[in-house]
Amino acid sequence: MKPLRLLLPKPFGSFMPRTYRGRISVSLAAAFLVVIVIFAFAVHYRTNDLLERNQYEANRKALAQVKHTIEYMNDVMKQTALAIFFNSDIAAVMSKDNAEANDSIVRFNRAISSITSTQTFIDSIYVYNPRTQSYWSAGNRNYDSDRGFQELAASPGRLPKLKPVLRTVELGGYADNKAYKNVFTYLMYDNEDAGGPRGVVVNIDADWLFDNIAAVTREGKRGDDAIFIADRGGRLAAAGSDAAGSLLAGVGDAYAGRLMAGRINAEEGFFPARLGGEQYLIAYTGVDNTDWVLLRAQHFGELYRYINQIKTSLYAITGLFVLLALAISFLVAKGIYRPIGGLVRTVSSHSAANRGWRRQDDEIGYLHDHFLQRQQSNAEIAKSYFLRRLLTESAEIDAHELGRSCAEYRLPFDPQRPFHICVVRLDRYRRLELQLAAKELQLYRFSVRNIVSELLSRSLACEMLEFRRDQAALIVQPPVGAGGHEEWSESLREAQDFVARHYPITFSAAIGGKASFKDLTRSYDEAQHNLAYTFVYGSECIILPDAVPDALGNRPAAYEGTAEKRLFRDIRSGNADNVRTGLLKVCNEISTLPAGRITPACAAFVHRLKAVVEEIAAYKGMRTAVAFDELVSRLPEYDTLDEWREALSEQLFRTLAASASDPASDKKTQLAEAAKQLIQAGFADPAMSLRHIADSLKLSTEYAGKAFKSATGLSVAEYLNDIRLTRAAELLENGNVPVGEVAMAVGVENETYFYKMFKKKYGVTPREYTFHHKRPDRSG
Repeated sequence: MKPLRLLLPKPFGSFMPRTYRGRISVSLAAAFLVVIVIFAFAVHYRTNDLLERNQYEANRKALAQVKHTIEYMNDVMKQTALAIFFNSDIAAVMSKDNAEANDSIVRFNRAISSITSTQTFIDSIYVYNPRTQSYWSAGNRNYDSDRGFQELAASPGRLPKLKPVLRTVELGGYADNKAYKNVFTYLMYDNEDAGGPRGVVVNIDADWLFDNIAAVTREGKRGDDAIFIADRGGRLAAAGSDAAGSLLAGVGDAYAGRLMAGRINAEEGFFPARLGGEQYLIAYTGVDNTDWVLLRAQHFGELYRYINQIKTSLYAITGLFVLLALAISFLVAKGIYRPIGGLVRTVSSHSAANRGWRRQDDEIGYLHDHFLQRQQSNAEIAKSYFLRRLLTESAEIDAHELGRSCAEYRLPFDPQRPFHICVVRLDRYRRLELQLAAKELQLYRFSVRNIVSELLSRSLACEMLEFRRDQAALIVQPPVGAGGHEEWSESLREAQDFVARHYPITFSAAIGGKASFKDLTRSYDEAQHNLAYTFVYGSECIILPDAVPDALGNRPAAYEGTAEKRLFRDIRSGNADNVRTGLLKVCNEISTLPAGRITPACAAFVHRLKAVVEEIAAYKGMRTAVAFDELVSRLPEYDTLDEWREALSEQLFRTLAASASDPASDKKTQLAEAAKQLIQAGFADPAMSLRHIADSLKLSTEYAGKAFKSATGLSVAEYLNDIRLTRAAELLENGNVPVGEVAMAVGVENETYFYKMFKKKYGVTPREYTFHHKRPDRSG
C-alpha cells in the first residue's frame, strides 16, 4: 500500500511488509513505540527539572529568610552611618580649618566612642575633611594602611552612597603570607562644604554579618552547603559553613560565567553546577537596596543518584511496555485484518478472474484492482440516468434523443418497435432485512439482477436497472415476429427457479402492457399497479397484464360481504367445520377488489370479526384470545393474503376450540355469576363465605369453590375480600367514618385483621389512606 509506505523514511519504507496485515502490525508497533519513547524521554527530562525545582523551592524559603535578615541589618548599618555623619563632633572635625590637633582628636574620639560603644560590628571609621584634605581614622585600621579604600576613592565615577560595598582589606604579614579580611563599606558624603565634599566611611566586619546569617540558617542545613554574597559584578564572599571557603572559587566562576553569558537575568532562580567533582544546585535571589545577590550552594549528589535510580527503573518499565506494545499490535492487527481477509477470500472465491491473489501480495492493492474492474464508468452512470428517465419521463423523450442514446450507450433497442416494462421485487423483504446483513442483501440483489438480465437477454433485447431497495425495473423489447409476453415470461420463470435453488431468496415479477417508447411511463405505472397483486397471488408469482382486469376498470368498486355474513352466522352457531371454509371464501371475495382497496377491506373485516367474537365471549363469560389489533397493525408485514388468512385462522380457531373443549364451561360461568351476585349483595354480612354461597346454590362446598376459581381465576375468599376492601376504601375517602365502623360496615369483625388485609392490598394503613385520599368537604 503506497500511501502507508510514504509515512516512513525511505530506508524504513523499503523494509515494510508487502501484506496488509504485516503493515498494520508494523504501523501499530511504530505508533506505540513512538508514544512510549516520547513519554519516556519526557519523563526522563522532566524528572531532573521537577526534582530541581522542588529543591529550589525549599532553598528559596531559606534564602528569603536570609534576605530578610540582611535587609534588616542593612537598615541598621545605614542608620549607623547617618548617625556618625550627622554627629555634631564629627561634623566639627569634617568642617574646621586648621583645627588644633588636640582639640580635633578629643572631639573625634568622643564622638566615635559614643557611637561604637554599642555597635560592636563596626571595624573602622574614616572621616574626611575637605578643607584640610585629611582623613581621621578610628577602629581596627587607619586610612593610610587601607590601600583598597584609597583605590576605591580614587576610582572614576560616582561613589555609592549608603550602599554596602564588599571589599577585602589587608591585615598585614609578609609578602608570601599576608592575611586578608572581608568588610562591607558604607559611604555617606555631601557637597555642602565650600572646600569640597565631606564624608564618613564606615567599615563593617563581614564575619559578624556572616555569623548572623549562619545562625539564622543553621537549622536543617547540611554541613557541605554554603551561602555566598555577591555584588552585581560577580564578586563573592562566603558566609556560613566550613565548606564555603573550598566552594568559593567554584561558585564564583560558575556565577560569573552565567552572569557574563546573560543567562542570569532574573531577580531569583537556580542553576546546577559541578564543583570539586560533585553536583551542586545553586539558588540565588537579589537583596533590595544593596545591589547584592544571595547564593546558596547545596550538595545534590544523593538526589541525583536517586534520579538515576528512577531513570533506570523507567528504562526497565519502558522495555516491558515495548514488549507489551508489540504483543498488543499483533493482536489488534489480527482483529483489524479479519474483515479485510474475509473480504479478500470472498472476492477471490466468487470471481474466477481474480483467483490470482497470493498471501504475499498486498490485499488492499488486490481489492483496489478488483474494484477498478467493477467500478462503473461515467458513461454507465449516464446510461442508468437515461433509462430511469425513459421510465418516468418517456413523453418528454423524442425519437432522435432515443436513437442517439441507444447508439451512445449501446442499448439494444429499436425506437420503432413496441416495448414492455417488467418490475421485479424480492419476496419477504422485511424479513430479509432482519435476517441478513446489509452487505449480504446487497450481494443477493446484485446476483438477482445479473441472473435475470443474462437469462432474458438470450431471447430478447432488455436492460435492467439497479435495485432500489426491493425493486428493480426491466425495459424489454421482444424480437420481430415474437408472440406475446407469455413466451418471454418463461425466461423469468427460469430465473426464479435458478435463484430459489442457489440463494435463500425468491422474487416475484409483474409485467406492464405493450407500449411505444412514448408510453413507457404508462406501462411502468401499470406494472407497478400489477405488482401490488402479489398480496393476492403470493410469492414467486409472475403477474401478466391480462391477469389483472381491474387495471382496465373491470373489478368491483366495493366489497359486498356476502361470504362474511355466512361466516359470522357459522361462528355464532358454533359450527367450526364451516368457519375455515367461510374464512377462505371471505378472502377470495376481498381479492376481487382493486389493489388499493384490499388492505383496507381486510382491516375492516377484522374489526367486524372482533365485535362478533367479543359478543360471544361476553355471553359465555370468557376472555378473547385473538389479538385483533395486532392482526390489523401487522397487515403490511404479510407478503400474501394467504399468509394473513392463516394467521387469522389460527388465532380464531384457538378461541373457538377453547369454548368447545369444555361442555361444562357454561354451567361454571353461570355458577360464578350467581356467586358474584350473592357476594356483591351480602359482603357486609360477616357470615358471608364459601359455605354460605354453596348452601344458597344447593351445591357442595368443594364443587362450588372449584367451579368459581375455574371460571374467574380467583377463590371465593379472594373475590370476597377484594369486594370488601374496595368498599372500605370508598368509605375511608369520605373521611367521616372511624376505621372500626368501616371494618364492621364491610363485614370484617376483627379490626386487626382488617388492618392487615387493607395494608397488604393498598400498601398503607387505613388511617394513612384516609389522610392521603380524604375528599374535600363541599357542603359549604
